[in-house]
Amino acid sequence: MENVIIYTDGSSLGNPGPGGYAAILIHKNRRKEVSGGFRLTTNNRMELKATIEALKAVKNDPKYIITIHTDSKLICDAFNKRWLQAWIKKGWRKSDNKEVLNQDLWKELLEAVKGRNVKFEWVKGHAGQAENERCDELCKAEASMPNLPPDYVYEGIKPPIVTTKSNVKKEDEIKVLSLDDKFVINKNGIEIVLDRKEVKKLNEQLKLIINE
Repeated sequence: MENVIIYTDGSSLGNPGPGGYAAILIHKNRRKEVSGGFRLTTNNRMELKATIEALKAVKNDPKYIITIHTDSKLICDAFNKRWLQAWIKKGWRKSDNKEVLNQDLWKELLEAVKGRNVKFEWVKGHAGQAENERCDELCKAEASMPNLPPDYVYEGIKPPIVTTKSNVKKEDEIKVLSLDDKFVINKNGIEIVLDRKEVKKLNEQLKLIINE
């Protein structure tokens, strides 16, 4: 068995406002930082997103014992006090019968922990813990970045159709419609989303027409 230690944090400037999430993963002598942001979101959504993205960065292998340190008591209590099971049983309603917020991310997090050995531990925020402080710095830096992508669910925006570069062929006429965090390519009226790495690889094969 191998231990993977994760520290996560999320925040928004204004709540709601521009937000960022961050995670630090430590495995043996290796260390990895994961972070991102959205133009309009909330603190709780970013706390959840940080945990989801951290788990995505760890191979789903039973040999890993994952300990997630978070300053979100909501996330810790939802798992450690089995609030999630109670919410699901009540149709995603809390004990006061109010609807649980951010169900999309809670469901995504439940999928991310499925089949894994994951423990949640609470750490006090802004108390000098090095990794927690670093995550906080990354969150604020991400939230302050220009041209942040939308948090589609929070903003109530229908996301573009997402596919992979395997659907793009050399003979296709392709036009990049935007140059944000994701590149949206129009192919025969269908929007195809590629990240920057995919576009770089694709650009080696195709001459892209950039509409700035």
